[in-house]
Amino acid sequence: LAKLWTGKLAVRIASETCEAFGGAGYVENTGIPLLLRDAQVYPIWEGTTNVLALDALRALGADGLAGFAAAIEARIAGAETGAADVRAALVAARGWLDARADDRGAREAGARGFALTLARTFAAALLAARAGAADADPRTRAALAVFLGRGLLRLDAAAMDAQAALADNRAP
Repeated sequence: LAKLWTGKLAVRIASETCEAFGGAGYVENTGIPLLLRDAQVYPIWEGTTNVLALDALRALGADGLAGFAAAIEARIAGAETGAADVRAALVAARGWLDARADDRGAREAGARGFALTLARTFAAALLAARAGAADADPRTRAALAVFLGRGLLRLDAAAMDAQAALADNRAP
């Protein structure tokens, strides 16, 4: 999940860097265009997003999200801010997976959004844990708020509608 998400992020960040530098961002002797070209390799060389998403589905195996949810719970156990958002994303991800338990094609078709949801949920759990630490910098809490504001779910729209009902009735 980390490889899948960071490979995609690297391209966006490198592209934004080029833009931030304006015209200099496109001049070869600054080295910035090289960063963008190198970043383009990550989601391909490290395994395409779709292949890594299918790997994530296979890695879950028969246990589904049990191990993943336990790892997240261990991180957000003492967190006040963000924990509810993380748990809600877990409920939605579990509901998405359960709704497709007997439909391999549907799972594989939505694997990319599912894997990105898991990656964002785990990142939010780590950030929530850090934001809840006694020595947490206020900027960490602000970063968590911004991150959560962009949403954790990357599931398809139909699945997200169905998950709203599940979120009220199921715990992660």
